[in-house]
Amino acid sequence: MKQLNTTLLLGLALAVLYGPAAAQDSAAPVDCGRKFCNWEQAADYCKSRGGRLPTRAELQKIWNSECAARAGARGCARWYWSSEEKGGERNWAVDFETGAERSYPKVSGGVVRCAARATAAEVRAAAAPKKKKAPAANKARAANNPCSKGRCTWYEAADYCGALGGRLYTINELKDIYLAECTGARRTKACTGWYWSEKGENDNYAYGKSFYDGNTTGSKKTEKTLYARCARW
Repeated sequence: MKQLNTTLLLGLALAVLYGPAAAQDSAAPVDCGRKFCNWEQAADYCKSRGGRLPTRAELQKIWNSECAARAGARGCARWYWSSEEKGGERNWAVDFETGAERSYPKVSGGVVRCAARATAAEVRAAAAPKKKKAPAANKARAANNPCSKGRCTWYEAADYCGALGGRLYTINELKDIYLAECTGARRTKACTGWYWSEKGENDNYAYGKSFYDGNTTGSKKTEKTLYARCARW
């Protein structure tokens, strides 16, 4: 009995350390739809079926849809490999019983659920920058901001641009605008004031750019000395 208990405890310890099961080495292709597979076998299996391993976020979405309220149901009591690595020797998996995420050695045996490969259009859409649009309520806040009428503090300027769905320009961006609009014969009506930049010298001072002569200086953030000019994200 003592020997049996020792064997049982050893088995439990290995399960905690290496995951649901130990994958079997084999030279033949592994059908991961029927067996536990290590991470490389799982990735090859999904690739052979024209798919890929899902990300953790995709697995979490499946778990939330199918297993969050059905713990213990068929398919909701195992770990599933994700495509995401944690270091060179471990990969993330998601527990479909609890939704927990945990990393396992790549040589461990896990269960596989494949995802469809993204189309070229989906890849481009995911990589494209998301356009931000300021809600109407924010536009109303911007209209009541002192920066909409004249000089304002740096804090008011940052809030003003944020209300418009944008941000303050960096000092280098302000320099480029000055060179494009306020030098030579290109001077406009806006080429007479100082404008707040996004960052400052420290917590109390922010840089400003003169559109009259291109100079840069630091101004106290709480003083209503500069104008606001906003950039898009």
